[in-house]
Amino acid sequence: MKSDDLIASARVLTSSARQSPGRPKQASNRRAVSAAYYAVFHEICEQAANVLVGGEGAERSEKAWRQVYRAINYGPAAQRCKEARNTEHGFPLGITRCANEFIELQAKRHDADYAPEYRVSVADAESLILRAEDAINGLRGCPLKDRRAFCVWLLFAKR
Repeated sequence: MKSDDLIASARVLTSSARQSPGRPKQASNRRAVSAAYYAVFHEICEQAANVLVGGEGAERSEKAWRQVYRAINYGPAAQRCKEARNTEHGFPLGITRCANEFIELQAKRHDADYAPEYRVSVADAESLILRAEDAINGLRGCPLKDRRAFCVWLLFAKR
């Protein structure tokens, strides 16, 4: 799953909601919020697999790459992201912003997917999409050593 594709999909959903006659469709807005969160989640998974096993074109084990990609679990990742925001860990701004957005978008995704009373406007969904995109770009813009350290931080418990 490519994060850029999920961002594009979220934009299609909000565009469709904006163009629908009458009130925007909540299903489209809510799915857009969910897609924005998953874009960040899958970017983190891909970064972890790429920095630890090797990116596209690298001589790598596809099984190992897939194993690392799938190793990140939502709950523990959110907890580690909360901890990663602490300045004592020394992560650069792009990573701490990504960690923060991961947590915030995950909460919004839970509302969008599971709370029947949750309502989100097209403008709010579009704002969340932009935040997800900024988080992804911030993570991508960090030096390799910092991205690797963040991915190790997410995957391995400190002892």
